[in-house]
Amino acid sequence: YYPSTSTQVVVARYDEDLSWLHSLDSSKHSILVYNKGPRLFSNDLPVGATVRTLHNVPNGRETHTMLYHILSNYDALPEWTVFTQGEPTIHSPAFVEHVNDAAFFSSPTPGFQCLSCGYRPK
Repeated sequence: YYPSTSTQVVVARYDEDLSWLHSLDSSKHSILVYNKGPRLFSNDLPVGATVRTLHNVPNGRETHTMLYHILSNYDALPEWTVFTQGEPTIHSPAFVEHVNDAAFFSSPTPGFQCLSCGYRPK
């Protein structure tokens, strides 16, 4: 089941602080956290966020979580799925702003948007 939003944010979390999720516009996105680490508490997440426990596999990292999600939900994926690690701003400082920007998802580049293309580490 997916809410009426057309974008789902899928987070692969181990032990990262997820307080940044409160900055996402919940009217535009549903949020699903795959938790592979310590327990999460309800006040760690925005209202309406879903948490699923996924047992970690050796060398699984976030790609294991992403592939698991795609295969498990293949016939019910929303129009857009944003996959991220538990702390996306390390690689993409403007991650939340991009995800909240509706125009970003109506770009002429169909199917894939790089949320860290503009990031230039010092």
